[in-house]
Amino acid sequence: MTSGNALRWLLTGLSAGWTSLAVAGTAQSTIQISMTVLNPPPCTINDGRTIEVDFGEIVTSDLQNNAISRPINLNLSCSMSKNQMRLQIQGTPDKDYPGYLLASYSPIAIKFTSNGQVLPINSWLNFSWPDAPELRVATFRKPTWLIKDGDSFSASATLRVEYQ
Repeated sequence: MTSGNALRWLLTGLSAGWTSLAVAGTAQSTIQISMTVLNPPPCTINDGRTIEVDFGEIVTSDLQNNAISRPINLNLSCSMSKNQMRLQIQGTPDKDYPGYLLASYSPIAIKFTSNGQVLPINSWLNFSWPDAPELRVATFRKPTWLIKDGDSFSASATLRVEYQ
């Protein structure tokens, strides 16, 4: 029985008992019930540490051809045996390419993919544990922008995993 079902049965039992007392003609009083339901997260991502993807030094011609992609190592560890889950990469969308993440350097946007398909920023991806999706991150050069040697960029996003 899930904790939600147990709570429903408990509250149903309490209200049934209260109703029978009120009908029997006994004194009435208001009962305030408060509780905190604690449920430890069933999964951890990268042992709770920040996932960093370092593109290192990039050759300008590779950047011009959008040829730079790196894997995202989730190191997802879940205590349940199998479950339906979903994943979201939360961040500020690029104004020119809203499905991509905004980078600190205007000519570049950051593209996320899952199993070869674009994963738009702030959208959900459903999957079944333990078959976690294969995620990659790539630089995307905006076609109308020039890139200068020596420029650098950074971007930040939050990875969220929920079970359903």
